[in-house]
Amino acid sequence: MKLQAENITKLCNGKKVLDQLQLTLEKGKIYGLTGRIGVGKTTLFSILSKQLLPDAGTVHLYDDNGRELELTPEHVFFPEDLSLTIQEKGRGAQSLSSYFQELSHICPGWDSSLAETLAGRYQLSPDKKLGELSKGMMSMTSIIAALASKADFTFLDEPEAGMDTLSREKFYQMLLDEFSGSGRAFVIATHLIDEVSDLTEEVIFLDFHLKSTLDCGRIRLMENTQQLLGRSFLISGLKEKTEALASKYESYDMGDFGRSKSIAVLLRPGESLPEDPEFTIKPLTLQKIFAALCMEE
Repeated sequence: MKLQAENITKLCNGKKVLDQLQLTLEKGKIYGLTGRIGVGKTTLFSILSKQLLPDAGTVHLYDDNGRELELTPEHVFFPEDLSLTIQEKGRGAQSLSSYFQELSHICPGWDSSLAETLAGRYQLSPDKKLGELSKGMMSMTSIIAALASKADFTFLDEPEAGMDTLSREKFYQMLLDEFSGSGRAFVIATHLIDEVSDLTEEVIFLDFHLKSTLDCGRIRLMENTQQLLGRSFLISGLKEKTEALASKYESYDMGDFGRSKSIAVLLRPGESLPEDPEFTIKPLTLQKIFAALCMEE
């Protein structure tokens, strides 16, 4: 099963947020998505889940036989922003149990038992009112909704917001447990991309297209996580010698430090870096790779 976005363009207040974006997601994978604030991550999720219509372009869902399916919560699910639900819809007095009951009518595959179990792990009382939830509790509630929806493609927008380290680790384990048992697809938008590097099969960098006059979101890179990490390095050494070495590769300036210079290098197939004591060579993290690619823009 695959979810395919073709030439998606979206305008907000006359400004292009996304422009001719193309993306294909496959069931059975966990994707990590990162990007600057305001680049269009939430907008993209809303379009993919049919909560928001694009100004141009289409989204299609195909089963394993190539038959097109409807974009319904049975197949594609993106939990609503609870803070907006409370503020704009006046549902602060609604209990968690009532909220989950409501979702059970929206999501045909809703797993009430799983929702109850996960709420217990996060010590969320079913009688708790939505308006009484802290930011971290709202994140936990959205995580429960996403996992219990049982949708084939599930989107999580900064699920770690307001959560401490232990709560995040608990979420990552719950996500892995659900993924291993179901083979669903999950897309996690996060600024803590290094924390999910071991969870994700593929990583997506969404960034502004600053070289155009549009200043809108585009996919800067989409690649297998471990392959990307395995070919990305930081070279440091004397400025002239480091620049000379890096010029042989796909490279990105990471700044000067006195007479020294650091340059990020992404190796292509068949390429390798020399073992030379004049240089310090270290592997890059996903966060550093994203910064290297986007600092050039």
